[in-house]
Amino acid sequence: MTGATPSLSPKQVIERLRRPPTEGAPARGDHDLNPGMEPAQSLTPAAVLVPLVTHLDGLTAMFTQRTDHLLHHAGQISFPGGHMDPGDDTPEETALRETHEEIGLPPDQVELIAPLSQVMLSTTL
Repeated sequence: MTGATPSLSPKQVIERLRRPPTEGAPARGDHDLNPGMEPAQSLTPAAVLVPLVTHLDGLTAMFTQRTDHLLHHAGQISFPGGHMDPGDDTPEETALRETHEEIGLPPDQVELIAPLSQVMLSTTL
């Protein structure tokens, strides 16, 4: 196929995700996409899971849609996740707990591939 974009196998995608994040990379967040917005002064620790589902013909990503009545980010398409609870020791625990609460995916059915770089989010949009 001429001009077709080559696709990666699920194994190739996972191997690329397992590469360590670039050290010293600048903090990323809402402020990157909103001109004039400054990074939030106080951040709430939170974490999300980027669920990749393996199928016979490749991978798909799973998203959720936030309900319309929320105070912040209502109706947005997002990955499952949320605020860290006092009992959560790591961002991974938070992401797994929140994913289970939001979509019913049990933590023991998840293979954690790699952490992604930290992103700062503001709830003052």
